[in-house]
Amino acid sequence: MLLHRIWKRTFLVRSFSSGSALLRRFESLEALKCSLPKEVVLTNDQDTTKYLNSFKDVFDYTQESSIIEHNELERAVTCLVLEPRKLSESTFKKILLLKPPSFMLAPLLAAFQKRDTNHAISKDTGMVALRHSLWEADIKNAVKIVDLTSASQQYFEMMKTKRNKTLLKSFVGLCGSVGAIDIILRIFELSPTIGVYGMVLTYIGNLSFFGYLAFGGKMAGKVSHIQWDPSVGANTRFIRADELLMFSKIAEADIHLSNNDGFVSEGLREELEKRDMEPLHPKSDLLLQEYWQSGGDNFEWVEPDQDPADILWKKHIENKKPNLLKGDIKWTDKLITGVEKPATAEHA
Repeated sequence: MLLHRIWKRTFLVRSFSSGSALLRRFESLEALKCSLPKEVVLTNDQDTTKYLNSFKDVFDYTQESSIIEHNELERAVTCLVLEPRKLSESTFKKILLLKPPSFMLAPLLAAFQKRDTNHAISKDTGMVALRHSLWEADIKNAVKIVDLTSASQQYFEMMKTKRNKTLLKSFVGLCGSVGAIDIILRIFELSPTIGVYGMVLTYIGNLSFFGYLAFGGKMAGKVSHIQWDPSVGANTRFIRADELLMFSKIAEADIHLSNNDGFVSEGLREELEKRDMEPLHPKSDLLLQEYWQSGGDNFEWVEPDQDPADILWKKHIENKKPNLLKGDIKWTDKLITGVEKPATAEHA
C-alpha cells in the first residue's frame, strides 16, 4: 500500500529540479486548467522549464481529448503565450518544438504575434511550425501558418526594410567608387571633370539596375513545384520570396497526399492563383511529352531515388486522414465511388 502511494505521488507530481519530467495525466479538462500557472515570470532556466512543461501537459492531454474540448484547449495555450511579460522568440520556438497538435499551431502563432503587432515572426520559427503541420498531413493549417508568418504584413514590412538597407549600401558603395576615382585622378594630377563622374555614375547605376531586373527576381523565385505568375515584378518577388518557398513545401506534400498524378489538388491550385502563383508541370509529365516527341530516343529506364526522410514521412501518414483544401477529390472519383455494384441473384 505504501509503495502504491509513493508511485502515485511520483506519477502525478512533476520534478523540475532534475532531467526530464514525468508525464502527468489529468482526469478532466478542468483539472488540467487548474494546474496551469495563473502568473508567469521567466527569470531563469528553471522558470522556463516549468513554463514549457505547462504546454507539454496541454499537448499530451490533447492526444486523448475529444473534438468538443479543442476550443477550450486552444484558449488555454493562447493564454499561456500571452501571460508572460517578456517572451523571447527563442523560447516560443521551443514551444513549437514540443510538437503541438497541428490545429494548435496557427492559434499559437497568432497569440505570439498579438504580443507585438509590429514584430514579424522569423522565417526559421515559421518553418518549424510548417514542417510539423505537413508532417501531420494538415495542408489547410499549413496555409494558415504561411499567412501568419511569411505572408503577414509585418513580414512584408521587414523585407521592405531589408531591401531599402541593401539599396542604401549599394548607393554608399557607388559614392565610394566615385570618391576612389577622384583620389586616383588627383594623384596623377589630372583634373577631374563632371563629365567623368557622370559617365561612371551612369555606367554603374545602369549596371546595377539592369542586373537587379535580370537576376533579382529569378534568384528570389527559384523553388520546386510552383513559380510566380509572369506578371509579378522583381520587387514583389523579393519581398514575397519566403512565402513562395513555404508554398513550394506545401505543394510538394499536397502532390503526394492528393494522388493527382503529380499535380497539385484543385483547392491548392485556387489558393495559389489568389497569390499570383502557379504550379509547375510535373517532371514526369514533361519527360513523357519529350519521350513522345523524340520517339523514345536517348531515354533510359533508371530506378527512382529514395529519400529516407520521404520514406519515414510516407509511413507516418499511412493511417492519417489528410486535411486538404477544398476540391481535393476529382469529380470522376466521386462519381465512381458513388456507383453501387448491381446485386447478383442467388442460385437456389
